[in-house]
Amino acid sequence: NLKTQTLTVQHTDEKYTIMHDAEKRFSLRTRRLIWPRNLQKLNINHAFEYKLSDMAQSWKWAIVIIHGGKFAAAIYHGADMVAHKTLSRYVTRKKQGKRQMNHLSTSGVRAGSAGGFKRACNEQKLLLEIRQILTEWMDALHSECHKIFLHCPGIHNQQTVYGSHEEQSFLYPTSTGVLNEQLSRQRLNGLKHKQNGNAYRLYKKDERILQIPIATHSVTLREVQRVHYWLSTCWLTMLNQT
Repeated sequence: NLKTQTLTVQHTDEKYTIMHDAEKRFSLRTRRLIWPRNLQKLNINHAFEYKLSDMAQSWKWAIVIIHGGKFAAAIYHGADMVAHKTLSRYVTRKKQGKRQMNHLSTSGVRAGSAGGFKRACNEQKLLLEIRQILTEWMDALHSECHKIFLHCPGIHNQQTVYGSHEEQSFLYPTSTGVLNEQLSRQRLNGLKHKQNGNAYRLYKKDERILQIPIATHSVTLREVQRVHYWLSTCWLTMLNQT
């Protein structure tokens, strides 16, 4: 059975990884960036062994897209989507294509139309709703996912998932440039029990976080599924059929 065989794995270049069986009857090419960080970092000359069944049973990914007042995200365990959520708020100024927060920050205006007030309120609601979802998914995002694929362009979207510099420093304190994992763990545990009155933020320096490597066309669950399909696509080649 192909899924249960132990395969030899080797990165061929920066983009792709090749897997093949002991008899070299077939090869299976995958994208290199999908591999867990410790394996992805191995150099091209280093071969290791892996089973396809381990990929399906143990690999866990998160895919998050935030743009234009919309949020779409899912967590995958192997090929199975185990959690998903979408949100949409009216935050974009019609006919101008600019978010209300961007308009206020560039124009200096602090008061305006009823529509502007509504958009500003929706910006805050969206931020709180996204952070609530991230907090609910904290265990998966912080310790279970091998990779987190993210697309959140713009300073406001970045602050939604990472928070301010002060919030990063609180949740992920460092000493001489090194993360204090014990103290960080204590503070993150406080979020679970709502001791800190705060919400979970991703760690900016987390090596598991990667930008989604393809252009996204919308902020929908279907688009999240398309990204997952692109990332998980592999190519099987029969080498010896005798």
